[in-house]
Amino acid sequence: MSSKKLSGAQQRKRKREQEADAKIAGLFMQRFLKLGQTEVDDKEESDIDNVGQEAVNDPPSCYQLDDSLMTSAIQLQPSNSSTQTAEATSDSKQRMLLDSHDFGYIDFDSITGLSNVANNLRMELISRGPEVFQNKNANFAVSAGRSMTLTWFKRSLPNGEEVNRSWLLYSPSKKSVYCFCCVLFTSTSSNSRSSFELSFGFCNWRHTERLRDHENSPSHRISFTKWKELEHRISQGMLIDMEVEKQIQNEKQKWREVLKRILACIKFLASQNLALRGHCESLAEDDTECYNIGNFLATMKLIAQFDPLLSSHLQHSKNVPGSVSYLSPRIQNEFISLLASTVRKQIYSVIFDETNIMD
Repeated sequence: MSSKKLSGAQQRKRKREQEADAKIAGLFMQRFLKLGQTEVDDKEESDIDNVGQEAVNDPPSCYQLDDSLMTSAIQLQPSNSSTQTAEATSDSKQRMLLDSHDFGYIDFDSITGLSNVANNLRMELISRGPEVFQNKNANFAVSAGRSMTLTWFKRSLPNGEEVNRSWLLYSPSKKSVYCFCCVLFTSTSSNSRSSFELSFGFCNWRHTERLRDHENSPSHRISFTKWKELEHRISQGMLIDMEVEKQIQNEKQKWREVLKRILACIKFLASQNLALRGHCESLAEDDTECYNIGNFLATMKLIAQFDPLLSSHLQHSKNVPGSVSYLSPRIQNEFISLLASTVRKQIYSVIFDETNIMD
């Protein structure tokens, strides 16, 4: 069944609204490119204010609200104190966002109106899920005699089935709605952006068709796909950071085990009062001139016959000369020095205790 055809007046009105949105985006970009100027053209600011009046006869009052979360001015060369203040403000917004479950506390850029979401915050929000931030039980704001209803969170399919709009979020602080995935993954093209991902959100409750237009737009589908892919990777523990962290931990554990074996071998030889070094120190099997590699390397090679980890370590040291091996005489002396220092501290501690008892 085909959708209802819009009248000529409705088509012209929609065209004016689309042109107004494109003009706003263009003016935002012009202001962004003119950051190097010390003053902003007053005419440009008045144009931005007048665009909404050209698009809608009586724009919703939520667009006129003062945005207390935005910075009031742009400093071209901020000082250290202003930078620290901005960081503190951002942290405060993040805590309010997570505590109040209100997407209006997202940090938005005061020029472009796009969100500034750090990667760790993005992962935290996706892990919690959009349902936490939908605020379905909130008192929806009334604008121009209209307000959103709970039916906005449902989408009717052509076959009559209803599905949840999990991406739709209501912000009690901004009295508007946002798109969960588009705020977290902003679109790259300024022409494809909608108010669902900008700082003021969407609150023109008369135009419910904007919901369908947004969720059917290519930019929303791309952001939705990125959201679901990251959500799947988080649930499966397949994040790149996790893989790198796992590799780092495995590498740490490997070197701990190697150093345990080296230290145990040095302790054994030192306790038996045996020399560690020989006439030459080489792990090469074909070195005919090296007939005595010393007790330390000989013991290590003996243990390696029954220890795969140590065998792999010695093989790598032999194949890649100059690599980190912890087998050099300098390392042996450092280990012996550390062992001797520990023994001396224990002896001094015993002598000190006995002296105190005698006194």
